[in-house]
Amino acid sequence: MIRLFPHGLIVMVVSIIAASCSPQEPLINSFVDEWRLLATSGSKNLTSTVIPTGQEVSINPNDVDFGADPTMTRFRNNVYFTSNSRSWIIVYDAERLVYSDTIFTYNELDGTSDICFANATTAYAASPKSQCVGVIDLTTGTVARIIKTPGKPQQIACLGNQICVTLPDSNAAIIIDSRSNEIVHTMQIGDRPWYVREDAVANVFCIVTLGLGKLDAQESPTTPTISFLSPASREILKTLDLTAKVTEGPRQYPRGLAITSSQFALVPVQAGLLRVSTRTRSRVSAVQTDSFDIVTYNDARAEVICQRKANGSAAEVVVFDEDASVKKFSLVRTSRASSLLGVAR
Repeated sequence: MIRLFPHGLIVMVVSIIAASCSPQEPLINSFVDEWRLLATSGSKNLTSTVIPTGQEVSINPNDVDFGADPTMTRFRNNVYFTSNSRSWIIVYDAERLVYSDTIFTYNELDGTSDICFANATTAYAASPKSQCVGVIDLTTGTVARIIKTPGKPQQIACLGNQICVTLPDSNAAIIIDSRSNEIVHTMQIGDRPWYVREDAVANVFCIVTLGLGKLDAQESPTTPTISFLSPASREILKTLDLTAKVTEGPRQYPRGLAITSSQFALVPVQAGLLRVSTRTRSRVSAVQTDSFDIVTYNDARAEVICQRKANGSAAEVVVFDEDASVKKFSLVRTSRASSLLGVAR
């Protein structure tokens, strides 16, 4: 009598035989963990450095004039270069890293210190010299409207239809409603409010003041602060002193502001890199003890990019994780950058 094997057993035996006859194929992994660091230093110096190889190339072959100490802002597929010393805004393609356009602001904006984007077609640019905010039509590359401000605007940020602008000379901040392009609220916000950035998750504007004695040595120095402003109620939810030690507070000089996706606000001062949660807003702590002069956040990689002075005129760029607690990479540059930006490889 012939005994039949169960179907499952036959399949298993055949699979084992076939696997033993198959050649061992190597695993091929083509992933390369590289990205590019853009750096500006001087009115025509724009470089791209491949990280982590350190290969640096100039990406301004046509000597485009970005202005003195330009800053870079990424929005969608473009990088926008603004400068207080030039009546234009340079636009680069963020993927190909080539010049794309120039937004001329003659007669309306005599230089721009910062820019934010309310939507795909409208940007808002702060102009301290012209004492106004320019509404820019991105579809035509022109200034569509001028909003006069009760002081010299320094930085600007967008949350929905609410635009927040800092006015250091007036010790105030204003809210502009993008639906009407009118100033709908003005508030006093400490000594010399300078930096402002938005946290879309926490739905707050983060505003950093410099404190007295930083812009004018004649004044007695005061401690810089960080305030959290609700765009819905237009009220200050919390204000904290920007210092890890109370005794060092008046001497601290904020040099930037970055907001991470993990809901931390990062501010570099002389004593180190300060961190505060935009969600709990409970306390300020020092996560790094080095003195950085630039901080920016690469949201595509969830990494914090900082710059500190190295030997002589050189500068060191340091990359941390998104909490700014773990150092991942460092690179020494021959000259200090006025602005840093991370883009994809």
